[in-house]
Amino acid sequence: MHALPELNSGKLHLLLLPFIFILLVVVKTICAKNRRLIFMFMYVFSIVIVVASNVLYHICQKSTPNNANPFTALFTTYVTAAILTFAASHFYKTEAGFFQSFKGLNWTSIVLAISIVGLELGYMLVYRAGWNISVGSLVANIILALILIPIGVMFFKEGFGLNKILGSILCIIGLFLINK
Repeated sequence: MHALPELNSGKLHLLLLPFIFILLVVVKTICAKNRRLIFMFMYVFSIVIVVASNVLYHICQKSTPNNANPFTALFTTYVTAAILTFAASHFYKTEAGFFQSFKGLNWTSIVLAISIVGLELGYMLVYRAGWNISVGSLVANIILALILIPIGVMFFKEGFGLNKILGSILCIIGLFLINK
């Protein structure tokens, strides 16, 4: 019911990788001597990565077969992610090697792993419960943003002015309108 048979998602990311690599090489060459240009590129490119990855993420989550064991699907996802992460680590040069870099980690990597499993399983169950792809993520992300506001203000000393207060009120109104 939720599968997208016309979308060969297994090969979609493989088509994008060469273009992303070429783009990064070109931009790195252009930006080699201009720090401000590098900052602006990373400022925009990082959001583009988040948005593009989220689109693929939700398409894949919605298209995961309902009869698939969710933990087998997650295991396959994490093994693939581990392989890609290890391969990509060779392009991020530091003084310490890959395995020596583990010494610099703290509790956040373990808690992040727990939260990622919860996130992945949660979205899989959201879509299996019948949420539309256009609404489920929107509702979850609005609620998430509203929860992160006090966390950002209290623990990370982020500002929260009148515009953000009005935007938050509109988000809450939007939640009611979307779920009617």
